[in-house]
Amino acid sequence: LGYGYLLLEKASRLNDLTIDHTINDSAWPMFLKAGWKGENLKRLLYILNPKNSFYDLPPSNIPSTSDRQYRMIYEAVRKFGPETDEFWNRIKNRYPVTIARNSDYLNWRFADHPLLKYQMFAAKNDDDIIRALVVLRIEEVKVQKSLGMRAARVIDYLSDGEGDIPTLSKTVEYCRDNSVDFI
Repeated sequence: LGYGYLLLEKASRLNDLTIDHTINDSAWPMFLKAGWKGENLKRLLYILNPKNSFYDLPPSNIPSTSDRQYRMIYEAVRKFGPETDEFWNRIKNRYPVTIARNSDYLNWRFADHPLLKYQMFAAKNDDDIIRALVVLRIEEVKVQKSLGMRAARVIDYLSDGEGDIPTLSKTVEYCRDNSVDFI
């Protein structure tokens, strides 16, 4: 048994736990035998650049928002403030199993991170009300050296449900404009 499993076993005797990341396939039987319940998170791949030296795949499709009546403003965020707290208080019931995503937490986790750079965005409607927040990390794909590809990872995403299509469309557009190969 690994230290990670033993640590989780000890912690689960003290508290109810929720794990929000993937457990590899070879470890699942051990967790199930120990009485854990759950399933692996689904991970999606959105291909922007369909051809490079490692793959030749069709590009992914996303609904266009140009012919819809969405009136969303997608803007970069440098620091999260009171409007983020208002947004979180409005939507937190949609996310019952998570840490509070208020401005203090989001600034600590993303805006003020000392080592990693994140791209943070808010989607707002005409009344300047936040409908969604998205946090990306764009990085070079490396295996000992750069493979000449850039990946964007959606690190955090929050929405009131009304801003999903335009926010995700604008996220794809931002990544495409910044030479990202896949999300």
